[in-house]
Amino acid sequence: MRLRLDHGDITLQEMADAEEVLGCSLATAFERSQAKAIAALAWIVKRRDDPTFTFDQALALRMSDLDIVTPGSPGEVPGGGNGLSPPASPASGLLTRPT
Repeated sequence: MRLRLDHGDITLQEMADAEEVLGCSLATAFERSQAKAIAALAWIVKRRDDPTFTFDQALALRMSDLDIVTPGSPGEVPGGGNGLSPPASPASGLLTRPT
């Protein structure tokens, strides 16, 4: 099974449902446990097609089962803080002092 997680496709009600099952806001959930936050998003997306799908089943998913879509338009470099991946590092190079 491949499950596509796209933040832009999740309704406010679905976000509220995820927060209810997590017992906190999604922002807090991503800070505490990215695994549980991602599982909650997977749960709300999968239950659209299968209302019997449970949060425990979502926790059993592998990352390879998920297709996580990063917010932003094609060609846009995503910013940090979306909770799904670490922030991008600046390009490596030599630092020089201003003269």
